[in-house]
Amino acid sequence: YYRLDYSGSSVTNLYNTFSPLQLSRITYMWIVATAISGILISLYHFVQYPFTLVLLFVSSLLLIWSTRPLLEILEVKYYRSAFMKINVFVMATLFLLLFDTLLV
Repeated sequence: YYRLDYSGSSVTNLYNTFSPLQLSRITYMWIVATAISGILISLYHFVQYPFTLVLLFVSSLLLIWSTRPLLEILEVKYYRSAFMKINVFVMATLFLLLFDTLLV
């Protein structure tokens, strides 16, 4: 999106090292790592109810599945959509953990 602006300046950036497709794949891997960290929360026994664990797992899978277009399509609207989905995922994870704690 701002690739040409950065390329025109003397500032070092990732576009000098990686192609847009590589950056898109790196971004997707970070999203997958974020989703997996939502699942790994259950390993530290923060989750008391199995239903909360299932919702965390489903929301992680939905995040991974819904951001797959980043692997193939290099359009700004998909990056914005992925950014919003990450925010929704983090909010949902926080609310699930909050409600799980309040129900105990």
